[in-house]
Amino acid sequence: MARILAIDYGQKRVGLAVTDPLQITANGLDTVLVHEVLDYLAKYIAREPVEKFVIGLPKQMNGQDSDSMQYIRPFAIGLQRKFPDIELVYVDERFTSVLAHKAMFDAGRPDAQTIAAAAQTAGLDMARAAKTIADPRVEAELERNLGLARQLGISGTPSWVAGNQLLSGAVGVEELTKALEDARKGDEVVKN
Repeated sequence: MARILAIDYGQKRVGLAVTDPLQITANGLDTVLVHEVLDYLAKYIAREPVEKFVIGLPKQMNGQDSDSMQYIRPFAIGLQRKFPDIELVYVDERFTSVLAHKAMFDAGRPDAQTIAAAAQTAGLDMARAAKTIADPRVEAELERNLGLARQLGISGTPSWVAGNQLLSGAVGVEELTKALEDARKGDEVVKN
């Protein structure tokens, strides 16, 4: 299976996230300057198979495109020209997280039934999810991720790894930004 690569396009920087090869989990990949993103993606795709690009579709509350679509549309056209064999889809991102969280918390203590209901509310393909969960490669990938988390000393979520720093809990934007800046400079600070 190939990865799915998500793109959060901004006027100066582009945020990238990618699934694992089994498309079970997604993690942040990098933040790249706009003028470097297509070259970055070409190098990444040469190393890792990608089957789909997902671009967040910025909509206003009334359903109309937001002003940022004037920047996203030309980028998406360039992306399709450079990588014509990779599917490109837009995802309306206005309410996905909010709806899933609301459905889970409204249902009380999470169990299999309330999690399934929240997933359905968020638009998850339940048949595909059930098939994926039954795949023994999924269990192996989860065990691998859990082992890596234990090695890194991660015991909860959210947890962030920036260079050699481990940040646990809901850290502020300023602390996370500083950790990323330190990582880009090559600072050897380890934080627990």
